[in-house]
Amino acid sequence: MPLKYPVSGGTDFKLVPAGSHLAFCIAVVDLGLQPGAGRFPKPKHQLHLRFETPNERTEYEKDGRQIEAPMVIGSTYTASMSSKAFLRQHLESWRGRPFTDAEAADFDIAKVVGNPCMITVVHEAGGNGKTYANIKGISPVPKGMPVPDGPENKPIVYTPGDVSAYDRLPEWLRKKIDAQLVEQREVSSAEAAEFIDDEVPFS
Repeated sequence: MPLKYPVSGGTDFKLVPAGSHLAFCIAVVDLGLQPGAGRFPKPKHQLHLRFETPNERTEYEKDGRQIEAPMVIGSTYTASMSSKAFLRQHLESWRGRPFTDAEAADFDIAKVVGNPCMITVVHEAGGNGKTYANIKGISPVPKGMPVPDGPENKPIVYTPGDVSAYDRLPEWLRKKIDAQLVEQREVSSAEAAEFIDDEVPFS
């Protein structure tokens, strides 16, 4: 099913280095209605985008074998395509042009999976004393930059009830999906307001 949202209303042991990186979107995950926390106690429908960085590598052990693979980083958004929503702002900067409200309301987020982009990563200190790598911006790949044919990880699009896609997600994302609130509702325009002829990679 398409992943469209209204106009109105994981942890890696090794951090992706701060800076600008070539990346592929490898997962689009509908997290459902998630509990609020801290200064934002209201539940919110959330979406998670996950990216691999082909030029930043890591090693891990699986089934007794050492595996070398791209580092992975993700970003969780409120599932709103309001003009003030970070999801819409990041998608607009990625595609290189703004959406009209009609385009935004009809845009299937699943279209971004498998597409290349540039991500801007910053390291920020959390209140628990740990440092986190966060995606602060997404933009098109500059013309002339070499890009692999596609991501190394098999892309995933998870929509509610898709058991095969669910089974391929990292455990911590499965736990978030399992923890979603049962009752879901559309984000109102008032709530959404609280969030703060070139080629385009998707349209």
